Amino acid sequence: MIKATSIMAQFPASSIAEYYPFAREIFEYAEINSPERESMFWAQTGHECAGYTRFIENLNYSEARLPQVWPKRFRTIKVGERRDVPVFADGKRNPAFYAKNPERLANYVYGNRLGNGNEASGDGWRYRGRGPKMITGKSNYIALNRDIGMGLGVDFVKNPDLVATPRWGMWAAAWFWKRNGLNAFADKKDMVRTTEIINGGLIGLKERTTLFDLLLKDNLSSLA
Repeated sequence: MIKATSIMAQFPASSIAEYYPFAREIFEYAEINSPERESMFWAQTGHECAGYTRFIENLNYSEARLPQVWPKRFRTIKVGERRDVPVFADGKRNPAFYAKNPERLANYVYGNRLGNGNEASGDGWRYRGRGPKMITGKSNYIALNRDIGMGLGVDFVKNPDLVATPRWGMWAAAWFWKRNGLNAFADKKDMVRTTEIINGGLIGLKERTTLFDLLLKDNLSSLA
């Protein structure tokens, strides 16, 4: 395994010391058992949770930022339009109504998606991203519960905040890793495909690659 000191060097001022102790048990479960696989796991999860400093999705967006992040959903307010209504006449959402209101925003952007109910159900907020992998959506929490929660004696559907804690956050990340066959891409050092599966896009690809290269170099040198 990659030494704790190597991981901590890459994630200074983080909570990695609370998460690293669970690496051995989750690596065994997910067969993360080579320098390439370990380095890819830490690089990818490290980027997802802001260097092991953020374990609950940040949905506290400004009015100006919302149309930039979700241009198909939000647009800027035109002169004369009300700021206190959720939807404009053209069907686009009003960013002022959702800005700086994470719960309202989560229920809208995640409503009727990822197994969640509609906006009024509260599922978007209840099953927002958590843990090193940022597990998101009711369908993922249900699958996580079915595959490992019941066997480990926990209920991630009833208690989704468990995924934001060190042990269960690591288990959730390993579950996603194994379920999506990410070892095969790690073996090939395929950063693009691994990032697409984990992120849904290629956000932070350069940073993820740099971190992977640093961790792999350190890992291989320790084995020499």
